[in-house]
Amino acid sequence: MMIRTGEEGGEEKDPDWDDVCMVIASEIVRDVRAHIRERLGYTCSGGIARNKMVAKLGSGYKKPNQQTVIRNRAVGHFLGDMKFTKIRMLGGKLGDEAVAMFGTDKVKELLSQPLEQLKKLGDDTGSWLYNTIRGEDHSEVNPRTQIKSMLSAKSFRPAINSFEQGVRWLRIFVADIFSRCVEEGVLENKRRPRTINLHHRQGSQTRSRSSPIPQGKPPSELMLFDLAKNLLAQVVVDGRAWPCANLSLSVAGFEDGVSNNKGIGGFLVRGEAAKSMISTGRSSMSGGEPPAKRRSTKGNIKNFFRPPSGKKRDFDAARSVLMKTHQESMRAENKGDEMEEGMESGDEFGVPPDDDSVERSTTPTPNNDEDVYISSTPPSAQPRTADSPSSHRSTHQPPDDVPHSKPPALHQKILDTFFCDKCNIHLPTTERAEHDDYHFAIDLSKEMRQEERSAPAPIPAAKKTPVTQKPMRGRGRPPGGGTGSGRGTKKGQAKLVFGRQGS
Repeated sequence: MMIRTGEEGGEEKDPDWDDVCMVIASEIVRDVRAHIRERLGYTCSGGIARNKMVAKLGSGYKKPNQQTVIRNRAVGHFLGDMKFTKIRMLGGKLGDEAVAMFGTDKVKELLSQPLEQLKKLGDDTGSWLYNTIRGEDHSEVNPRTQIKSMLSAKSFRPAINSFEQGVRWLRIFVADIFSRCVEEGVLENKRRPRTINLHHRQGSQTRSRSSPIPQGKPPSELMLFDLAKNLLAQVVVDGRAWPCANLSLSVAGFEDGVSNNKGIGGFLVRGEAAKSMISTGRSSMSGGEPPAKRRSTKGNIKNFFRPPSGKKRDFDAARSVLMKTHQESMRAENKGDEMEEGMESGDEFGVPPDDDSVERSTTPTPNNDEDVYISSTPPSAQPRTADSPSSHRSTHQPPDDVPHSKPPALHQKILDTFFCDKCNIHLPTTERAEHDDYHFAIDLSKEMRQEERSAPAPIPAAKKTPVTQKPMRGRGRPPGGGTGSGRGTKKGQAKLVFGRQGS
């Protein structure tokens, strides 16, 4: 069908090259429609115009199984009798706003509005609407090589009135959609939809529900049917679902499937392949010993206490000299202690006593409280008194019947000692750690006392002196009737004593 110009004598004009292009395009569309009818058995309509917007309006102008040709000279007449709410992007809120502002939905009546009036909708929106109602559209035609969505719908006359009838139609819709999904390669994981949508119309009210399609397993007809039935149940639970005049089901969001993906079993080797890998590994191990792992020294705590590698030899030499000097000093000190003990243990002439003549006591017996020594302190560190000229001499007196017996001498086991320069005494080496802790505690207590003494004293808060209010003399109260006026005396007054008897 060809749209006429609507002008007197308009069809009598000679055709131009635009008209020639329209004729060629109409022949192409006619062949495409015939091929679809022969190959698939479907009838379809077509529109031929200078832009996408007008051609889309022409494809729905005469249905079914017809095509409409809108020449450039006939665009104004074709759009004049049409509602602008049928134009793309004017069927929603923008179209309702234009109808409310200008009081019409006809393109012919809106053409009389100037551009300044249309810009009340916005500068860009007004300019776009001004050009659109005159048939001007510059949007590009995007070739659609892959399917983005699939729809299966049915209008009911008479309307259906039960959930069971809706479920039967959903089964038909799912079978239709799944068969087309199989053609798209859903089973081979080439492409798969992401969402499923249900549209339900009851009277003038249309409700929609959608749900994601699980991606963990390949979609099946049963899976889609369960999802569609749940969506319909949601609409029924909301109320006022019957009678239903239209029901449609669609899947959308097609995307390419994930390729080269395998489960955990794909990373495991079984059977002969596993045996061959084991034998190969054993042969490689028997061919030669594996290289020893190099011990990592990075991050070892000993490295922080170790001297630099270039000075290690000097450090070892200096340490050996210090150790040798320390050993010699300890040996000389021990030798001096032995000589002192030997001199004290002999008699006044320096002759050592006879070891076999007198029985010796290993522990000196104290005579009084002043001669009691601490057992843990070596004799060299014990204090000496005037009554006891030698702390190592025994206080045991020989009996009267043996006048010529020599006093026994005491020999004590030599202990490894050290000299404390703070106490000026010798102590056993085994007690050195405990003695150092003792001095550390003493120093710490001194520091704490020093800090307490040097701390500034807190400033005492100023005491608030209570302000005594003067007694107020009430109205009508006699003079001197204030608080305490009858008990105290004022200047120049004296108390009279009544009832005192003279002696």
